[in-house]
Amino acid sequence: MIGPILVACEEQSQRKRIVDILTNLNYRVIESESGMRTIETLYQRKHITLALIDFAMSDLGGTRLISQIRSMNISTPIVLLMRDSAENQLLDALKAGASDFISISASPLRIGVTTASALQRSTLEREISLARRDTDYTVSFAEYISKSPAIRAMLASARAAAQSDRNLFIYGEQATGRETIARTIHHESSMKDGPFIRIQCSSIFDGRDFELRWIEELKEKIPAAAGGSLCLFDVDRLTLAQQHALASLLDETNGSSTGHPTDIQSEYGANGDQQTERKTPFRLIAISTTPYDDLLNSHFYLTSLCKKLNGIFVGVPPLRQRREDLAGIANKMLENIVIETGQTHVIGLSGVATALLTQHSWPGNLSELHNMLFRAALLSRGPLLGAQDFPQLVSATPRAEETKDENGKSTVPQQQMRSYFTEDKHIKPMQQIEREAIELAMKRYGHRMSEISRRLNIGRSTLYRKLEEYASVSRHIQ
Repeated sequence: MIGPILVACEEQSQRKRIVDILTNLNYRVIESESGMRTIETLYQRKHITLALIDFAMSDLGGTRLISQIRSMNISTPIVLLMRDSAENQLLDALKAGASDFISISASPLRIGVTTASALQRSTLEREISLARRDTDYTVSFAEYISKSPAIRAMLASARAAAQSDRNLFIYGEQATGRETIARTIHHESSMKDGPFIRIQCSSIFDGRDFELRWIEELKEKIPAAAGGSLCLFDVDRLTLAQQHALASLLDETNGSSTGHPTDIQSEYGANGDQQTERKTPFRLIAISTTPYDDLLNSHFYLTSLCKKLNGIFVGVPPLRQRREDLAGIANKMLENIVIETGQTHVIGLSGVATALLTQHSWPGNLSELHNMLFRAALLSRGPLLGAQDFPQLVSATPRAEETKDENGKSTVPQQQMRSYFTEDKHIKPMQQIEREAIELAMKRYGHRMSEISRRLNIGRSTLYRKLEEYASVSRHIQ
């Protein structure tokens, strides 16, 4: 669905004529009668897809109006409605940020063609922008929404890390934005002109063949990180064979074991001619759900590899610790969803919806928030998302009340007792009970894997394997 078009013109008869033309072409139209009102409308209504603006408004017109709009980071495409007397100022207006121009007295056909062309260009630019975001999503420190103390502390550590070339260990729950902060640090550091090479370390239990393929890929990617950053994502999920391979390859890389990169060096033959160039160092960035001390003290992780990952530590807080930021994060995320999906009739969140989102615990962090907003935007009639658009939050099941036996001792709540049985009163299969127990523990302990494995009395590798199996089944069903 194409969003509304803004027609900004001081002269009412001219404005009505253009509005009627666009309405007859099945466009939705918003009107503005002054320069100041135009700025206010564009700033408040992010879903406007195109603005037709009279160049000669008396309060704030011409190049000054266009420059003011762009200075406020409003990227809405602008087509200027020109009069003959203003043609000598046209070039300055285009340089200031206007996309195109047309005579204010142009024919309905000409206005329709120009509008359609501007909307098509805008759609292509949006698709290109989304493609670039998917391949190299990077934000600056200034762009982080940071009202909460937790994220402010994280940003302080991240800024310090950007000023250093030491190795980096980033830890936090899944979907908290760990890779985004890693890329931000890289692009704010002295390594910014070098590559950012990402290696997915998640262990997929496909046997020896998979491990060999992963190791061969690692051998190819490590040299490509020369002069930049090598990011090992989910480094705490490596199998023992992968850990040995990674440790060995890092030992072969100049400067990797020192905790910080060194200068490029070359080896020379007896005659002084350069023969081979030693491997260019890089910054090693490890991303983990497990804190470093837990990894170092665990029985399933190589101490030698863990020490190579030692460096500056940055902990990324979960969403439940950022309640002050949640409204800003949700609105920013919703803006991107609206652009991506074309659901431009949705312009924001109601106060009730914002309160619901703020009260939720968000065990799935940013991914859960995005999925919830995405579903709500697709199904909502807008313009504001309300409580009715988040039924999973409104209909949350209250906790079962505790029951006691005849001696007054606490017993298992009846609701939990019933969870062991199917609807026809038969006991559930052990695999189903096991899966429900793990899912309950994930919610109860906020995806803290060390705590979950300790409470369930199973190894972390077993826990990850089972989660991978559940994810595989879910993907197959979908």
